[in-house]
Amino acid sequence: MHAQQGLWSPTDHPQVRATLAGIKRQHPYTKSQARPLYLEDLARALDALPNSNRGTRDRAILLVGWWGAFRRSELVGLNTDDLTDDARGVIINLRHSKTDQEGQGRPIPLHYHEEGTCPVRALRSWTGIIEPEGPVFRRIDQWGRVGSRALSEKTVGSVVKEAAVSLGFDPKGFSAHSLRAGFVSECDRRGIPSSAVRLVTGHKSEAMLATYTRPRNLFESSAGAFF
Repeated sequence: MHAQQGLWSPTDHPQVRATLAGIKRQHPYTKSQARPLYLEDLARALDALPNSNRGTRDRAILLVGWWGAFRRSELVGLNTDDLTDDARGVIINLRHSKTDQEGQGRPIPLHYHEEGTCPVRALRSWTGIIEPEGPVFRRIDQWGRVGSRALSEKTVGSVVKEAAVSLGFDPKGFSAHSLRAGFVSECDRRGIPSSAVRLVTGHKSEAMLATYTRPRNLFESSAGAFF
């Protein structure tokens, strides 16, 4: 309202900024971060999935979510007409995201990979089961019947937690964000250029991308390791 009337926002006032800075100093806050699901762990978790409609769907969720570095809201928001086949894989048109509120959209490529961890094959196996129009990821009832309604964001988190449990991990540290964090952290461990990573994640800057990297190679990457 201040901006619409041509006035300075009160949040920019020096006294307000000084007060907020003081609050942060007095009440420090550490943002909780989801544990990353690395590729080797993801591959082992996939082996534990059942040979059923639910298993086929969950495999696609885990692999598409990981290789595309998707947020849970982005996964459940995908429709079949957002998918475009390509000789090299599948192109997913992400119409909306957390950092794209205006809905300009951006393409995300999914490459073919080894069969056990291939997002393209997993996605096509799942879309071969569902109706050709509507949400990509859908609810499944207790009898294994695929519905027409989109999956809830909460279910995506449950799929990731179940994968963590199958690996013997404490599920409390894992969430749907573990897929996105796992992809970025795995890329960092492999020395993949950040520009290539940001093409997938959609991060605008190196600083934002760095918040997703987990220090798995802390000792290997620190200066002391080079002595």
